[in-house]
Amino acid sequence: MSPPGGADFDRDEVSVAFKKGALRVDLDEGTALNGYALAWRTRPQIYVLLPGREVSYRQSTADVAERYGIPKLDEALVLPFTESPWMQGARALGSGLPIDGHACTLWAKITDRYLFRIWVHEKWAIPMRFEMATPEGQRISAYEFRKVKAFASLGDDLFLEPGATASAGEKR
Repeated sequence: MSPPGGADFDRDEVSVAFKKGALRVDLDEGTALNGYALAWRTRPQIYVLLPGREVSYRQSTADVAERYGIPKLDEALVLPFTESPWMQGARALGSGLPIDGHACTLWAKITDRYLFRIWVHEKWAIPMRFEMATPEGQRISAYEFRKVKAFASLGDDLFLEPGATASAGEKR
């Protein structure tokens, strides 16, 4: 992952997991942060927990999505991604380079502020690589999924806020 505004060589590796409309990003693999972030399709915030720093907070996803023109969380978790509202106006350009050995279709979307290139998995219809650039083609940020495991066995408790129980569902 190359964060917005970072140089092309500034890359972070994080673990990402999806389950039942929830997303978890573990921030402790090669990053300066140690912790994780949780997001749910039904909620407009991301919950961030940084153990040891006694820091936890909620961040609105709407501001980030609006600022960068990226898919909102509920649209990013829609499968197939190519039918999500965010993909309106995008065009399939044909076969793209394989991403981590997976066959992908390359899509492009142009807005008044950004150029997006999205490599979508041909079987699972999820974005395997996502690049955002200026209209002139200068890359702003990118992410790419590697070592993808479909239908991996993940416990529900990984997607709950601290203090919530699996039987009670996600904490509100």
